[in-house]
This record gives sequence, structure tokens and C-alpha cells, in this order.
Amino acid sequence: LTVEYQKPTVTFSISPSTTLYEKGTTISNLNLSATAYKKSEKIIGISFYQNSILLQSITDGVENGGTFTCSKSITSFNTDTTFKVAVIDENDSTVTTTKTIEFVSPFYYGSVNSVAELSNLTKDLSKKENKTYTYTANNKYLCIFYPSSYGTLKSIKDSNNFENINNFTTNTITIAGEAYRYYMTNETKTVSNFKFTFSF
Repeated sequence: LTVEYQKPTVTFSISPSTTLYEKGTTISNLNLSATAYKKSEKIIGISFYQNSILLQSITDGVENGGTFTCSKSITSFNTDTTFKVAVIDENDSTVTTTKTIEFVSPFYYGSVNSVAELSNLTKDLSKKENKTYTYTANNKYLCIFYPSSYGTLKSIKDSNNFENINNFTTNTITIAGEAYRYYMTNETKTVSNFKFTFSF
């Protein structure tokens, strides 16, 4: 009876588990842990990497798999960085899995009396994607701010799916040294739980 060969498998976790941070943040402490599962052949090595740099290779006590923690410190970083764990077995098969930590500038949205009132806006730390935000305002302008590198919006639809982009003024402004684009209603609004969907 021939038994089909199976590669080992592995799961990978980081602590803290957060993978999205605001630009300007520096990460200096991160715990890496991997759980390897033996399949057809014994495991002979488990390696942890920061980008392409080997942090640690573990060979003792790995034959039957188990959970292993990287004891080597990471190098502090503040740009997008990928961590990887690689598991190799006696068949010389290597399986890998990764975790990528990214840094982005936030979106801001809310209602204001003027473009200068950034402190009254809500911060949304997330990557570039279509956004739906809910607004409550009393005779104020409704707005959205985001990094200008994301480009211009193609559409701004309300909760009734009506196009509103022509009812907004767009321009750029500098926030904490970074160029931001904003869209602001041409007129002040009084609304409660009113939604806009902004599409790139």
C-alpha cells in the first residue's frame, strides 16, 4: 500500500496581532510564534524571518512538530515589513506562511464649520478602499479627508443611491506634513445618521 506524501503544515501568529499602524509609528517589540504539524516526514527545522533576514532557526525538538517561539529580538521598523516562518521536513520540502505589518495615513470624516477644524473630525485608520460614513450635523459642512496619493473620487452616493459628487468641493491641504485631498459639501447641512458612500 502506497501512502501519498504530505508536506508539513504551519500556522503563524504575532503578538500584538495588529497588522495596520499609522505612519510615524515605530514597532520595536513583537513576539513571533509558529505551530508546526508533522505529516509524512519528520520536521528538521523551523525558521523565522524579518523580510529576508533570518532571525532564528530552530532544529532541536522539532521532529514531531509543536509550538515554537522566536527568541531573537526583531529589528525596530516603521515601514511595511513582512515576517515569515518556514518549516522544512526530511523530504526537503519547505512550507511557509507570512504576516505583513503595514503603515498607512488615516482617513478623516465628520462635520465642520470650516476646513481648518480638523480636530473635530473622526479618524479612520484603514487602507485605501471605498468608504461609507455616517454623518450627524447641525448646519455644518460634511467632509472626508484622505491622502492625496489615493487620487480623486469617482462617486459620492447617499443612502438613497443618488449621486452627490457635484454637491461637493474638492481641494488639497497639508496635514502633519502630508498632502491630503478633501471633499466638502458646497452648503452646510443639518442631518441625522445620514450616510455617504465614497468610491475611488
